[in-house]
Amino acid sequence: MNIYHANGLCLAALFFTVSCQSIAVLPPAAANEVLAEIAQVTNPKSKIHVATSISSIPVELNAIGFEWEEYRCGEGSIECELGTLKLGNDHCFYVELDNGVKVLPVLISEYLPPDKLAVKYTRWLGRKVMGYYGNQAIDLKSTVYNTTNIGWVTPPPQLECKLSQAHQYARLILNDKYTKFDPLTGQDNLKPSPPIVGKLPYMGVFNYGDGLDSNNIKDAFKEGSLLIEKDCLYIRFKDGNAVLPIFETQRTFWQEAKNTLRASGKDWHLETNYVFGPLSDVFPYTFNPTHPTARPKEIVSAHPSCNTQQVRSVGGIYEPAEFKQKKAAYMAEEKAEVATTKAEKGNRQK
Repeated sequence: MNIYHANGLCLAALFFTVSCQSIAVLPPAAANEVLAEIAQVTNPKSKIHVATSISSIPVELNAIGFEWEEYRCGEGSIECELGTLKLGNDHCFYVELDNGVKVLPVLISEYLPPDKLAVKYTRWLGRKVMGYYGNQAIDLKSTVYNTTNIGWVTPPPQLECKLSQAHQYARLILNDKYTKFDPLTGQDNLKPSPPIVGKLPYMGVFNYGDGLDSNNIKDAFKEGSLLIEKDCLYIRFKDGNAVLPIFETQRTFWQEAKNTLRASGKDWHLETNYVFGPLSDVFPYTFNPTHPTARPKEIVSAHPSCNTQQVRSVGGIYEPAEFKQKKAAYMAEEKAEVATTKAEKGNRQK
């Protein structure tokens, strides 16, 4: 799908207060379709309540990647990088790394509404930050991250930003060497964010989803069906137990016109047998409106009218035949790897 420039086209106005300017956009019909879907995900208007979240961190980080010590982010680190958060003329946040390279930060384990993202990171402007990631840059021109990819939770950065080099961050934090933070009170020494006038500063958010792969094939997967009770969407498993799901699937929302759940690019129907998983353990959902970042990956909270005593995070939805085929393929792959490892070990012992 070609990108072209259009003057005065303010597609992002669905989400932001913007001034019309020349920006790189998709053809209008396609761009409007993408933005309309994202709006349904992040600001649903459906009367059916569907709770959603970003999936778990998709990149493997060494345990030391979650320590705060600055020396872990030194030159050549494959776990994190140091830089200064700045704001471009295009109203996009970017990180100027200590090596001089400028990158767009794309969050993969945090979501806040655009106005709250803007306020949070505006307070960080000019401050040293540490970005923890999997040493993976994002190619915004690739099919994985292009403008039509359903992983984007915010409008794709190609519609907003001039800088094309991006890095994904499983965690973007202030460098506490330069910023004092009291974990008991939640207070810091940053100045209050000034009122944001005009276009909101942009920070990209991407959800990989948590679908079936060789790493979680042995995790909890269960058959069941979707059902609606009192405008809340539940899953009833074959054993009769019902849970309130928090879907970590990509671009998930309820489609009123079709009376179906849209998730991971497909339509899922009520009272139809599917395989759900990987599943978290059952947990009671606690509402904590005074601390919205207590669940930083949450996109749409569970609704207070729903039964939140039995809740499970749901990483994927599959047709039973599809799941059976995928599982068999992964198990065969694992068996082959075990055999290869065993053979190599035997050869070394000879």
